[in-house]
Amino acid sequence: MGTDPSLPNGSEVPLDPAMPHDPYAVYTPQHRTLIRRWFDFLLPHKGWVFALSLVWGLAGVFTFAQLKRDLFPDMNLPILSVLIQSPGRATPELELSVAQPTEQALGGMPGVKRVATTVLPELVQVVVTFDGDTDPWRARQLVAERLTGVIGSFPTGTRPPLMSSASGRLQELMEVVLESEKVDPMKLRDYAEQVLAPRLQSLPGVARVERLGGQERSLQITLIPEKVSSFGVGLDRVMAALEQSHQDMATGVLEIQDKGWFMTVGSLAATPDDVRRLPVQAAKGVVTLGEVAEIREAPAFRRGLARHDGHEDVSLRVVKQPTAATLDVAEGVRTAVVELKQGLPEGMRLEVIYDQGRLVTRALNGVTLALLVGGIFVAIVLVVLLGNLRGALLVLAVLPLATFGAAIPLHFAGLGLNAMTLGGLAISVGLLVDAAVIMVENLAHRLHTHKEQEEPRRVALTRAAAEVATPILIAVLVILAVFIPLLSMGGIAGKLYAPLAVAVASAMTISLVLTFTLVPALVERFLPPDTSLDEPRFVTAIKRIYQPALDWALHHGPLVRVLALGLTIPSIWLAVQLGTNFLPTLDERAFMLLSKVPAESSLEAVDQANAHLDARLKTIPGVESVYRRSGRAEVTEDPCPITDSEIMVILKPDADERTVGQEVMEAAEAMPFPVEVNTPMQERIAEGHRRHARRHPGKGFWPRPGGPSGVDQGTPGAAHEGRGHP
Repeated sequence: MGTDPSLPNGSEVPLDPAMPHDPYAVYTPQHRTLIRRWFDFLLPHKGWVFALSLVWGLAGVFTFAQLKRDLFPDMNLPILSVLIQSPGRATPELELSVAQPTEQALGGMPGVKRVATTVLPELVQVVVTFDGDTDPWRARQLVAERLTGVIGSFPTGTRPPLMSSASGRLQELMEVVLESEKVDPMKLRDYAEQVLAPRLQSLPGVARVERLGGQERSLQITLIPEKVSSFGVGLDRVMAALEQSHQDMATGVLEIQDKGWFMTVGSLAATPDDVRRLPVQAAKGVVTLGEVAEIREAPAFRRGLARHDGHEDVSLRVVKQPTAATLDVAEGVRTAVVELKQGLPEGMRLEVIYDQGRLVTRALNGVTLALLVGGIFVAIVLVVLLGNLRGALLVLAVLPLATFGAAIPLHFAGLGLNAMTLGGLAISVGLLVDAAVIMVENLAHRLHTHKEQEEPRRVALTRAAAEVATPILIAVLVILAVFIPLLSMGGIAGKLYAPLAVAVASAMTISLVLTFTLVPALVERFLPPDTSLDEPRFVTAIKRIYQPALDWALHHGPLVRVLALGLTIPSIWLAVQLGTNFLPTLDERAFMLLSKVPAESSLEAVDQANAHLDARLKTIPGVESVYRRSGRAEVTEDPCPITDSEIMVILKPDADERTVGQEVMEAAEAMPFPVEVNTPMQERIAEGHRRHARRHPGKGFWPRPGGPSGVDQGTPGAAHEGRGHP
């Protein structure tokens, strides 16, 4: 080894015989590249590298365990749906008194792109689309403020508006039913309203509990014409007496000496006897309402019902808050249901029909298993092809650090673990070790050919690392560039697929950093000087086959090109013929059928028509239960007409989903009305997409596919669209 005392460090700087034209270029700072200087600085401080890598790994594992888990990313968009229900009113009346004032009030808000209105009997839906960069919470506030100004002009009896987001139906977490063959439907509904719904509503993360089915208790007042005429009581006086009976009235404060007493008139009439005693002004004096009318408790008029395996029940749909963790809320609801079962009155049963939490758990477990299996296969391939166990283990050190470490940028980006982020990590497992493989292979090769008498071992490592650093960097950047279009997508697609791009890009970036830091430090510390990556026998055997094939291909170039073209053209044709889906089919162990009977049908006719479909579905082998919701609940984010029904077919654990699905399709096609077959989660995603799609003027229906043919069926109404003003 030669030295030159004229160099800055004197005789301690060795010569480089590999560079006879300039033997000092790799040692003098003014000639070293930035990457080479980085490795020169890094290796003397490898203890810090190990410590920081350990801290990063522990932080990644902790953050990974704390991330919110859900099936899909948060798909809330600045698109709001305002639902206004006015029982008993027809479409023309709602068009003039509710739809037009609401649309005019909402159309002038800042950032509004479009206002679309759909009017159905008893219901108005106004969809407000904001600019893509609008904060969803600010959009809610703006809409709520504008609605406050127009609510006072709505007809008497109109219910307060209900706002929902674009992904409102995705928040429907669980379907719980209260059923009994012996208990009166009104008592079932009373127990659900007074006990079950308040208990479930109080759980953390629950937004509301939608009730449907049973019979809501009401007071029915039937005037007796003869007595009304005899006493000279007008209908207006009866209404005046009833309007004052819904609550007690405060009359002020009575002060007696040094004390003040709050005075209240007990005008609340909560029972039939109280209503009978209400005073009514007659032609000659005052009579009680019970003298001129028959008063009794009776079922209220309803616009929807629920059935489970043929018998009517009360359905409780648990809707979670948009920002709540699905698994945590589902676990809380399951615990509450177990507790509520213990206190049920005799003859009542409480059962969970559909649990989205279990679907999320099953899906995430499947993706996690794929991630683990992918890691195992990568490890096997590395051990087999590298031919050195110690070198393979150094490469594999990058895999958990990059995978778990990706949870940290996901956390700061406001994302959680879901099918998209875990799927992104799963597909990137092989990519994460590519850079480390190249680095370890080159470092090991240089160590094997290194001669200590010519240059120090550390100098050889820094030079070998710098040789492949630039190609590694370019290769990783090219892969990262592929995901830029996913990050730039807008709408629901952008909300869905951008987290996948973030997960892959985070893991790849971390693996690149580890390749430039941890891997060289590990190689210097753990690879011995005589390390050799001998070619494994498996690779040698492959080469015996590949080399003659390659020689033949090089000597028959035109024929090889023709064969390649012959394979490419059919492949392109097959790719064009493939169908397209927004999402792959989910294994939910359940089917969701959407049926639509003629628009003029009553709720009883809707129930009878769907009863035949229920009975046929129940006879299919592999079907555990059939659960149906017809019409709509009193308060709901699903403003479908009463002619629509959702039929959920729950499969047995050992049922063949494909076989059962085929028979379900045949049963749906045999019905005289359109029926569409889907799965619960995918139907809610599709319906949310359809709900906020652009409507065309003149098509007055609630857009919902109706049947295998894919033809939209609808309820006559009115639909129109307006433009907002920035």
